[in-house]
Amino acid sequence: MAIRYDAQRQRWVDDARPEAAAAARLRRLRRVSMLSVAGVLLAYSLGFVTWRQIERRNAEEAAAKALASASASARAEASRSAKAQASAEAEARDAALADPADSTITAEPPSGYQRYADDQGWTVDIPEGWTRKAQERLGHPTVVTYQKGSSRLQVFAVEESSPYESVRLADEYLADGGVKDYERVDLSELPAAPSGATESARWEYTFTDKSSGDSRRTVDIRFQAADGQYYAVAATGPAEEGTAAQTKPAQTALTSFCPPYTDCEPA
Repeated sequence: MAIRYDAQRQRWVDDARPEAAAAARLRRLRRVSMLSVAGVLLAYSLGFVTWRQIERRNAEEAAAKALASASASARAEASRSAKAQASAEAEARDAALADPADSTITAEPPSGYQRYADDQGWTVDIPEGWTRKAQERLGHPTVVTYQKGSSRLQVFAVEESSPYESVRLADEYLADGGVKDYERVDLSELPAAPSGATESARWEYTFTDKSSGDSRRTVDIRFQAADGQYYAVAATGPAEEGTAAQTKPAQTALTSFCPPYTDCEPA
């Protein structure tokens, strides 16, 4: 500390005070400068974070729009595919509902089929290479099954008062737990016409095979044959094959069926 007499101001002064004051001002300037720099850095950091958030949000929005567009396209394609399949299945059902009286037995079975004269007395076209077995039921008509692998075609006489009554009762039985996961697809009737056209009914359903666990589909057509009696032809196969796959053997059996003790002249 240096104390001296200031003749101009006529008093003793401490020469260290100005230096201390200057040092204090310098420190204040440094602090202000550091705070300014920190502020700039903070502002830059906040700006960078905000920019990154905006970029991320934009990217997320773009991804969401792309996903929505892709999902919409996938839904549209799935809808078109479902409509096409529904249309094909509707055509197959319509074909199966054709009046059996309008069908004639051809001279030769269709390609891939063979004409089979069954021990039960009827003649019917079945897929080539299929084997036969019969299930006799006490007091009821015998059920004959032609099959290969997991596909089968059953033929039997119907006891009920009409083809539609027969499938209606069978539908109630299966819906009440007769098979696992039963789901009706179609139950349609073609009533008798005044001209004497025959009666027929078509029944389609899916279910789960208890032994294998596979999903199965059945197309069952019950009709009045040329002898005036009612019969059923029921084709069953993998559900994923669709309506047409089971309609073909059932419809082929229907149009080729000639009942026992009946002369069916080929076209």
